[in-house]
Amino acid sequence: MSQNRTDRVQMQWAQVLRDIHEQVNALLLNRHIFRTVQEIFRHNRHLKYPPGLFSRWTQTVYGVANAIAVRRLAGQSPGKNDVSLIRLLDLMIPDADVLWKLFERHYRTESIAALAKVKASSFDERHSHLAACKRLIGEDRKRLLKVAEKAVHFADKRAAHMNPTVKVRTTFGDLDESIETVKTITEKYLLLVHDEKHNLCEEMRPQSGWEKLFLEPWATQAILDLPLGDMTPPREPARARPKRLSSSFT
Repeated sequence: MSQNRTDRVQMQWAQVLRDIHEQVNALLLNRHIFRTVQEIFRHNRHLKYPPGLFSRWTQTVYGVANAIAVRRLAGQSPGKNDVSLIRLLDLMIPDADVLWKLFERHYRTESIAALAKVKASSFDERHSHLAACKRLIGEDRKRLLKVAEKAVHFADKRAAHMNPTVKVRTTFGDLDESIETVKTITEKYLLLVHDEKHNLCEEMRPQSGWEKLFLEPWATQAILDLPLGDMTPPREPARARPKRLSSSFT
């Protein structure tokens, strides 16, 4: 492969990966905030039993939001310009040999095993590195789809659509496993594309001290006596742009 073509495909991968990186950080931030709130409920005996409306609401909002995010990143059939790990891996497969040296450097055991399997199948020696890299990327793609399957199923049947005739048994454990797999594979390809290690849980960590808002009284009885849930949010000044809906907290 010519250097120009190598540079071009690596630039394309880096652009796609940049958007994935941002989305995965938002996914992990959502989980971090949710876990913080749930642990506060768990440690506060006044809030813990029975599970209150607010606790159940946070579970629902978190479960739906992050299942949808996993569906975007790890769904079976991404669109042409979707921010999707599956799309990135599909883009990489035709020019996979660009990554061979980095696979050898950072994932030596796996790369040697993949190359041995390729050579054992009497594959053309001239294309053995391409075939080995395709195998390695294909295995990651298969693992991502498999692990994310239950979260994607929940997003399909209970979030993006509602089909009460279909049984859905997805658990928070299933969702967490899919998030961990998305994180691990994203970190892997950030390393392979940029030759630089990333710890996404550290990258997304919110500013120290944000949890202190839970030390503050949230309302007085006079405020709670207002019809809060029926009140229209105050309008912003006319010169300000209206606040747009966002798919994440970042």
